[in-house]
Amino acid sequence: MCNARRTPFPVHPFASGFPGAVITPHYDSLLVKVTSRATTRLDAAIKLQRALREFRVRGVTTNKSFLLNVLRHPDFLHKHVTTSFIGQNPDLLEKTQSKDRAQKVTGTEFRKN
Repeated sequence: MCNARRTPFPVHPFASGFPGAVITPHYDSLLVKVTSRATTRLDAAIKLQRALREFRVRGVTTNKSFLLNVLRHPDFLHKHVTTSFIGQNPDLLEKTQSKDRAQKVTGTEFRKN
């Protein structure tokens, strides 16, 4: 079940999930699409980083860590990527620890094994 979703500062979320929605194991992986606009790629990436850091989705697994890792990678920021970018950078798939206080209170914070 998608327990909660909080939309961040001015970005453009397009959501198909909502609080209380029952998400089956066969769900469409695109629950929310977030876009940003800026005059430069770097500025757009900075906006998206902030949006993802502030975006909260509870109850389902997301690829938020992966997206943040991509948006912070210097090769991505400077447009030095090819179709093998992810394969050449397996560290992009590493989960990052959330600093969300609500997760700590509810006991759902990410823990590395």
